[in-house]
Amino acid sequence: MGTMTSPYMPERSVTTYDLFNVVTATRNDVSTVLTKVEVMSAQQALTSAQLSDIELRLRTVQAAVPDGLAARLTAVERWQWRTSGALAAIGMAFGLLGGWLGTLIAHLH
Repeated sequence: MGTMTSPYMPERSVTTYDLFNVVTATRNDVSTVLTKVEVMSAQQALTSAQLSDIELRLRTVQAAVPDGLAARLTAVERWQWRTSGALAAIGMAFGLLGGWLGTLIAHLH
């Protein structure tokens, strides 16, 4: 069985120069990650501010809608649901009637 080698563990002795290179590379990686976190934090702050502005605008619009208009809109929506339900029931009744008539005609012939 062979021995496992890692690209991070040299087979020779580790020098301070090797440690310095690894620490420097790690420092650069951490610096890159911190820069990305700062950018994401700035974007999140901007998004949060925009969301607050949108919520404020929505509350303003909702407060500006007269009560009579909201009641009329509710009545229109209720009428649409009732009408679609009634048309569905009528369509079902005609479908059943057509099926029954088709069966009746088929038995007569």
